Parts: sequence; structure tokens; C-alpha cells
Amino acid sequence: MLTLRQRIFIVLGIVAAIIVAVVLFFLVVRAPQDTQDVIDDTIVDSATGPLILDNIATPRTDTVSQTTGQGSEEIYVKNIARIFVERFQTFSNQNNNEHIDDVLSLATAEMQAWMKTQTVSNSSVYEGMTTRVLTSSVESFSDIDAVVKIGARRTKTDVSGGADHIELTYATVLLKKIQDEWKVAGLFWE
Repeated sequence: MLTLRQRIFIVLGIVAAIIVAVVLFFLVVRAPQDTQDVIDDTIVDSATGPLILDNIATPRTDTVSQTTGQGSEEIYVKNIARIFVERFQTFSNQNNNEHIDDVLSLATAEMQAWMKTQTVSNSSVYEGMTTRVLTSSVESFSDIDAVVKIGARRTKTDVSGGADHIELTYATVLLKKIQDEWKVAGLFWE
């Protein structure tokens, strides 16, 4: 004969097994199919260290989004704009302007020259900006240029000033195709 304690453990074990089985059923069997497997969507937070551009994948030419009607190259352009904005606009005054170095390879020569004028002076009092792209859409697209509209949340942190300042804003990113490679040619905040 089982004790009361043993019966309670058996009942709880059976209930837990049923819950796990139901959760696994919904995760495996009923999971929605993803139609946009184009770019590695991993974004490194600025607090975790330097951002590395090696995570950028090339678009799969056999993948076309069925939900948006966009081709893989348009999705690739949209993701380049998103990556550029997040990495270029996430910085601190204590990272030796690594945010600029991280995205120079994504920009045209003219844009690179302008970016180098946007350095942040080092300081012992921390100030920083974290930018997270919330929305992105291709406004226009051709074989040689594209315009991407970005909606972003920008959080400015100033240790000496107290609370963070959060701003929801929009930007326009201009891209040009140079020698079969898409490059950022302009970034304009509204």
C-alpha cells in the first residue's frame, strides 16, 4: 500500500507529464511555418561587447516571401538597413568609436567619410545610446538603389543625469548597389 505522500508525488508526476506532452504538441505539431529564412536575425546587445559583422548571411535566392510579396534581394536590403542603423546608432563614450568601425564595410565611400566625422569623445562619465529597430519597410527598390524606412526606439543613457531618455523615431536609409554589393549611401532621421 502506498502512503499519502507517495500517491501525491505520483499524481503530480502524471499531471506534469501531461502538461509537458501538451506543450510539446503545440510547439512541434502546431508551430507556424516561417517563410522568411533569409538573414541571421541575431542582434548583439551593446552591453555584451563588440558587434561582429560576420553574422550577416547572404540572401537565399530560392526564398521568396509569400506574405509580403518581396523578393529575397529586397528583404536582404531591408535587413542591411536594419543592421546598419542598430549598430551605427548604438554606442557609448567609452567604446573608442567601435560602432563606426563595425559598419564601415556596409557603407559607400562617401558615407564612410561622413561616418568618420561622427565620432564620440571618450569620457570617464558614461553616456550612451542604444537603438533598436522596431519596423522596417522598403519604400522603393530598383536594380541600383533602394530606400528603406526604419522605425526605431532610441534609448539615451546618461549616468550623471539620472533616468534614461527614450525616443520613438523614424529614419530613411538610402542604399546603392556598387559592384553587385548593396551599400548604405545615406541615413536621415526625422
